[in-house]
Amino acid sequence: MSADHALLQVIIFLAAIAFVVPVARRLNLAPILGYLAAGLAIGPYGFALVQDSHVIHWLAELGVVFLLFAVGLELSLTRLRTIPPAVLALGLLQIFVTLGVIAAGLWLIGTDPVTALILGAGFCLSSTALVALMLSERGEIFLRFGRIAIAILLVQDLAVVPFVIAVQMVGGDGAMSANLWVDLAAAAAALLAIVLAGRLLVPRVLRVVAQGRSTEVMIAATLVIVLGVSWLADAVGLSMILGAFLAGVLLADTEYRHSIEADVEPVRGILMAVFFVSVGMRVDPGPALAEPLIFVLGILTLLAVKAALIFVLARLTGVTGGLAMRLGFTLSQAGEFGFILFGLALSLGVLPGPVAQFAILTIAATMAVTPFLDQLGQRLGGDLDRRLEPGLDDLETETADLSDHVIVAGFGRVGHTVTQLLADQKIPVIALDVDASDVRLARQRGQPVYFGDAMRPDVLRAVGAERARAIVVTLDRTHTLERFVAMLRWRFPKLAIFTRARDRFHSRRLMAVGATDSVPETFEASLRLAETVMTSCGVADDVAQKAVSTFRGERMEDTP
Repeated sequence: MSADHALLQVIIFLAAIAFVVPVARRLNLAPILGYLAAGLAIGPYGFALVQDSHVIHWLAELGVVFLLFAVGLELSLTRLRTIPPAVLALGLLQIFVTLGVIAAGLWLIGTDPVTALILGAGFCLSSTALVALMLSERGEIFLRFGRIAIAILLVQDLAVVPFVIAVQMVGGDGAMSANLWVDLAAAAAALLAIVLAGRLLVPRVLRVVAQGRSTEVMIAATLVIVLGVSWLADAVGLSMILGAFLAGVLLADTEYRHSIEADVEPVRGILMAVFFVSVGMRVDPGPALAEPLIFVLGILTLLAVKAALIFVLARLTGVTGGLAMRLGFTLSQAGEFGFILFGLALSLGVLPGPVAQFAILTIAATMAVTPFLDQLGQRLGGDLDRRLEPGLDDLETETADLSDHVIVAGFGRVGHTVTQLLADQKIPVIALDVDASDVRLARQRGQPVYFGDAMRPDVLRAVGAERARAIVVTLDRTHTLERFVAMLRWRFPKLAIFTRARDRFHSRRLMAVGATDSVPETFEASLRLAETVMTSCGVADDVAQKAVSTFRGERMEDTP
């Protein structure tokens, strides 16, 4: 293939990616489905505008690497420790039971054991990207349903790496290696060496790079770490995919995690798009179109089996009926990691071509109907997450799995702003208010707001004040606020307490009785106004900010 022809194919490929995102959004479809459709359209089974060139195939492999890097970046040890044991057990049970039931069912209808196990592994995983996007758009991530669903998806993401390794070890002949235990021991030793070296070197490298205060250099350093660890893993007999996952885990517990996440997002996004389009190019819809009845029955069976198993397992681990019902419907689809698993198995010759293509089309179809299944789950489950005035027992049940969260006392204008900003930064937050109409409206928007008087110790205990990281007091009760702060400090001595105050003098009194920090409303408003006026008069932004910061420090120190 000439260089000009290869370049033309890459241009067509990228144009399809650029075109499909706005079309998918207009049709209210997940971008992943749009990428698959674009690949099908331009690939050899569509209009044959692009042949599967080596360049595109290489970019697709890089897309998988960055997808697994993103998974590792989400799986910090700190975050994993916050998963309640019951939810962790539910996630693990869901994986093993669903895999076993699907594989057993396929084996009973004549599928060979290796193929049945690979299909079971791919189908037991749900779509993290799709479900997380739906929950985020509706503001449900920090409601109990959202917290449990995300935790289950997180456990599923952990299973991707051993599944990929297992498929690679099966190889093209359908049999496990004769030296399996030797291979496993060598892989474990190599993993340990990479992790230990990474723990020692990665934070030091990033610390040096961060001192340069250059976003471009930080992105370059991150790419070197990701690709370097991936290459090293591949060189010692593991896989680039596993290396990318390890690189993400190594960076997840550093103080640069959020910066890295934001910096590599554009690169990761385009490479993931390339991967999913390349998957679509390899899909032949012929087998599904030739057997449409079997295809539809397969989709319905998969959705029904997964929904039923998740519902039963959720009930066994203590989840209420309505919530378990919704979990079953919302997580019943197969996910994007199934594309990776089946694509890898296809390239290694482990899965027959028609079976892999049939399975990939099944995943796409189940993802397409997920929004409708989620709505059905809400109706059938009684929408337990949106009850307006739960009693203390119900409130305690709703928040039992929360820890290291922030409580916002009062959901007026200030409380609403604080809650929204914390939620946007993925900080677990729960707000309390005694205005039933405000609570009703907030919960209709999917916000984590509950009816309850935050000044009552029993209500605070019900929302886990002993386990919370901080409380933000936005209540407009000037005369009782000092007593409330003193009560908080006495009953919950480890809790950080942040309050609004009327002025600087009020702020000092609140801090004297136990507030960790207190922000005076009128003082801060005047400083913000002065900063705005200065910048409008031509003062540079950094100069105005420094002047305000200096003035704030001097006046707060002068206050008795």
